[in-house]
Amino acid sequence: MRREPAPVGRQAEVDRLSALVRQTVSGRGAVVVLDGEAGIGKTSLLDAVAAECGRLELHVFRGGAAALERYLPFAVIDGCLGITAGPHPDWVAADCDRVAALLRDVDAYAQTSAASNHEFVVTDGVLDLVDRWCARGPVALLVDDIQWADRASMVVLHRLSRSLAQQPLLVVLATWSTAHDETATELVRGLLTNGAQALTLGPLADSAVAQLVADRFGAAAGPGLLRVVAEAGGNPMFVGEMLAALDREGAIRIAGGVADVEAGTGFPVPRSLVEAVQRWLDFLPRGVRRVLSSAAILGPAVDVSELSMVLDMSVAALADAVGDAVAVGLLVDTGQGLMFRHGLIREALAAHQPQSVRTALRLRAGQVLAGAGAPVERVAGHLVAGTILDRNLVDWVAASADALTVRAPDLAVPLLRRALGTADGDQARMLRPHLVRALPVHGGQLAHRDNGSGSRAGHPAVAAAWRSHDNRQHAWAEEHVTTEGSGAGKGIRVFLVDDHAVVRRGMRAYFDMLDDIEVLGEAADGRAALDELAVLAARDGLPDVVLMDLVMPRLDGIAATTTIKRLYPDVEVVALTSFSEADRVHVALEAGAAGYLLKDAEADEMVAAVRAAHRVEVHLDPVVARNLTRSLIAPARTPMALTPREREILVLVAQGKSNRDIADTLVISERTARTHVSNVLSKLGLASRTQAALWAVREGLVSSP
Repeated sequence: MRREPAPVGRQAEVDRLSALVRQTVSGRGAVVVLDGEAGIGKTSLLDAVAAECGRLELHVFRGGAAALERYLPFAVIDGCLGITAGPHPDWVAADCDRVAALLRDVDAYAQTSAASNHEFVVTDGVLDLVDRWCARGPVALLVDDIQWADRASMVVLHRLSRSLAQQPLLVVLATWSTAHDETATELVRGLLTNGAQALTLGPLADSAVAQLVADRFGAAAGPGLLRVVAEAGGNPMFVGEMLAALDREGAIRIAGGVADVEAGTGFPVPRSLVEAVQRWLDFLPRGVRRVLSSAAILGPAVDVSELSMVLDMSVAALADAVGDAVAVGLLVDTGQGLMFRHGLIREALAAHQPQSVRTALRLRAGQVLAGAGAPVERVAGHLVAGTILDRNLVDWVAASADALTVRAPDLAVPLLRRALGTADGDQARMLRPHLVRALPVHGGQLAHRDNGSGSRAGHPAVAAAWRSHDNRQHAWAEEHVTTEGSGAGKGIRVFLVDDHAVVRRGMRAYFDMLDDIEVLGEAADGRAALDELAVLAARDGLPDVVLMDLVMPRLDGIAATTTIKRLYPDVEVVALTSFSEADRVHVALEAGAAGYLLKDAEADEMVAAVRAAHRVEVHLDPVVARNLTRSLIAPARTPMALTPREREILVLVAQGKSNRDIADTLVISERTARTHVSNVLSKLGLASRTQAALWAVREGLVSSP
């Protein structure tokens, strides 16, 4: 029988395993622990081993563990050997039926004092079966994902490993040590102590990745394409997913026998690949994943002291999460600091949070680091990503502009432009000279581009005037520098929606004093707003931005926002309300709002939110941004945060049961019932039984009365 080719980049590993197959045929068995991360190619190697075993006529048993079955005794061994599934050869049928009968009784014994004796009997029965199979000829037992195996199956595997020198039995166990619990760790340690061989799969070499590309497209891999797939970190599953996504997007060009992407083409990591990596990260404890998600949003380097300030967590509290991440290989110590191992891991962790939360966290980081005196380029990088600047941050930009222009001109120009979009008259006069000075340092690319709005900010004459050392020329340059995309001179058209007439009058009066904002109209509720917007749409005169109250009669702001974004996608909505809870913010942003302001915000902040929305940027009230940041590290308030008993208690509370009623229903003491109720309220962050009942209805645990 012809030998199958080895998986790409794994010839050495296949050769080593093939030698062990031949050794088993000669009568001497072996155990191999095949270790590697998800997607690295363990299953492909098991396929290769199975093919070689079939070629040399070994009896192959194969299976795998599943996380959902890790508490079912003997689930893995039964699945591999097919004991309860049958049918079996006549010569072993009676023994299989006897063990199968014992396996079917496992659940009956599980809660009795005879459980340990029963497991011992089943284990001996399984070992006897394996002995009988080995007596008929060489056997291979191939098991995938043993990190999820049940404890009873692990005991069987451990005992099998102790007598392989005298048996023609090859056992190959694929695992991911990173995801091991204590029992799996002990199993692997015991196997290695008993002489098992360890085979660790690392990332594919660059040449192997190039071969994967060539195999897929029938052409050699070009340099641009290789740079893109390098983000997969040598993981063949991730490489394959990335190549498939590139192919679907039509990004691959084949010419002259070379498959490549255009030089300089930016390619976002495909969503399917991000989701695959997120599943790959599911083994992480929720708290560790939450901390790493925040760190990933802030950048590829992980500075524990900075992260501590931004998340308002102690360094000691972060140390455990960071230590776990280093231990499992998600973070690496470069000698100069901690870094994410490769870009895909960071991308997937960051994608756990919606864009609104990522924006809020970057803004929060900029605020905190500015106050802590961090390097200006570090602060500016966060502020540029965080979009909106309050008065204090505008002052920081002005004070740091000279240093920023020298050390990071590519950040200085967009940040100064953004600051000018927020600044009042005095601040604007202070910022303009800095922007004029930064433009030439920025490399001239902005100095040669018309921004399409009639602005002369980018005209080369501005830079030339500043270089002239003539005060009058300087004054002319400052006069003609404007904010890119800020809406200056464009007339931002605004529509006001609020059920309080005094609020609408106040907003209109303030906007009327501004040259760049025009109030088109107003409405007292969501229904009236939609009617007015329909009229404006018929006249081709829709507003650019709608300021929307959320709590109104007839039709609330969330429903109105959803309809506006569906009917008029180019119209931006800024939510204006009195509520700052993170849940409310998420709902508004998911409805399509481009900003979220509290009604006690200063007038200049409201103007900044309108201008930001007009630039298609997200603006969040500072209080809202802080609450969103805290929600990143707050315990998840989902039914899965409760134990099964606590969920049972919650349902009874929602049904109006007293502590005494709960105790009687569940046959527990009233004191125990009271403790359970307190735990439920604490875990869900609720203050009363009434809130708990409403929460249970909202989550679908009980039906509404």
